[in-house]
Amino acid sequence: MSPEGNAPSFADRPAEEALYGFGGTRHLDTDRLPGTTWEAGNMFQNLILPNCDMDQAVFQDPVWQFGAPGRLYVHEEPEQKVLGELFYSDAVRRLQAVEQLTLPPEYTTIPNTGAFSRFEHIWGSALFVRQIAAVHGLEDRETVRLQLRTVVSDIAHTYGSHLGDWMFQGVGGAENQHDLELWSYLEITGINDMLRSHGFDPAEVIFPDGIDWIEAPQPDLCVDRVDYGLREMNRWNEIIRNSMFSADDFTLTPEHMLAMKDQQRARLFSEGFLLLSQEHWSEPTHRFLIGMLMLRTKLFYGEGGAPRSWVCNETEPVDLHTIHPRDLMYVTDPAQLDAYALPNLNGHILEAVMKSVAQYRRQYVWPGRHERITHYMHQFYDTEAYNKLLARGRYTPLNSPAFDSCLDEYPPTLPGSLAILDAQEAKATANDYSLDIPQLPFKTRQIDPLVQTRTGFERLSTVDPSYGQRLREHAHALQQPTVARLMIADPRIRQTIKQMIEHTENHWQRRLQTSRRMTPDELRSLVSGSARQIFGSYPFMTFISN
Repeated sequence: MSPEGNAPSFADRPAEEALYGFGGTRHLDTDRLPGTTWEAGNMFQNLILPNCDMDQAVFQDPVWQFGAPGRLYVHEEPEQKVLGELFYSDAVRRLQAVEQLTLPPEYTTIPNTGAFSRFEHIWGSALFVRQIAAVHGLEDRETVRLQLRTVVSDIAHTYGSHLGDWMFQGVGGAENQHDLELWSYLEITGINDMLRSHGFDPAEVIFPDGIDWIEAPQPDLCVDRVDYGLREMNRWNEIIRNSMFSADDFTLTPEHMLAMKDQQRARLFSEGFLLLSQEHWSEPTHRFLIGMLMLRTKLFYGEGGAPRSWVCNETEPVDLHTIHPRDLMYVTDPAQLDAYALPNLNGHILEAVMKSVAQYRRQYVWPGRHERITHYMHQFYDTEAYNKLLARGRYTPLNSPAFDSCLDEYPPTLPGSLAILDAQEAKATANDYSLDIPQLPFKTRQIDPLVQTRTGFERLSTVDPSYGQRLREHAHALQQPTVARLMIADPRIRQTIKQMIEHTENHWQRRLQTSRRMTPDELRSLVSGSARQIFGSYPFMTFISN
């Protein structure tokens, strides 16, 4: 059982009713196009969300269900008690409603990518660690330490996850602001004290020296990349989902690096991983929507937005207009979205643009891309096709005419509203109705996994040289700067958005320069309140009792 006084109760019928559309047992209407259901950007046809028994601290994860153990009993053994305390801590519970992939469902360009929480990812990663550790016979304390490493590494993410990095470091930057603030955040929220009370020095858990299978730089596999990669692949790549990847596909090298056992399945997994950024994270329309969400967030904080209810201090009320936005972003996505809903002309104009662009992309562009991806992936999924690929030393590119279909008749961008252009096209075709927004490339994310061979371990690009070419093609595609063009006939709306873009950054920088960081007590109050803001209109998982 959970520690007395800390376990929340989820025996709540109205909450269960609100949650069923995000992975529960009720029948969903799947006759409509993605994005037109009440879930906004989701249309789950498979039970792909985890179930969580909060009273018993049991995490049932469909991603790692084929391994042993098949469920994560968080504190089943005495040495796992520290994991149980973390499970119920305010800092970790807040992550139940922090979006891993930044955009909420109504702004997503691919159905089912929203409602994917950091909480889901960290405990799924812990289960994967436990499965690998069991196979390799790691001792109990070491297994717990490795689970702690993967759990605590993401705790300092703000609302929208990497949105909190891009907001303060810029797009294409290090994307590690959450890492830079991790130690102090864990100290303030009491996580470090939890570790110490159970005999774990925070230094051996938080960014310890050395590279291994838990944390490793690109292009190596690590627990983080494998879990978030497979977790999203299963959501919209049927070839990957039907391949039923599990912990049995992975092993450890003598140097304690994560590797894959089978070359063909390594290529299949790696192709799925590259498609995550090519079709989603760094896809130009998605980048445009991220930029608009950043603009709206800067607008919100630059104008002094933030409800007083975010921080409770009965003795001395806190003026949130004086607080640094970095600290205020330690709320949940539902809390932030509720605040956006307050009357604001500029914010609502941005919302209307974002929703229309995202809905069109989901409904009319994604079906064609989805079919193309399925055909493309088949050359790695089918053993005969993959052997032929190896023999000729080349693959058929994703955008080859060989994968054309009738679904491609839909235009790639929203007609008359949004176009994605290169710099020369944008300059040559500019007109009075166009509003051009330059797009910087996002960080390139790739893997080149170690693969087990008869003689040891080799990089996939070594045993399959065509994958090396694929990595070069992928990097080139992702690093191309583009221009997002909004075509707006109404001159008032066009001028409003133009002025918003021009002036928001000035207000944002002024807010950063004139605001203060929260005191430890204030930050703890914010996190404590956020830990209980996990329902609302944007739930992330189903809650069960076993």
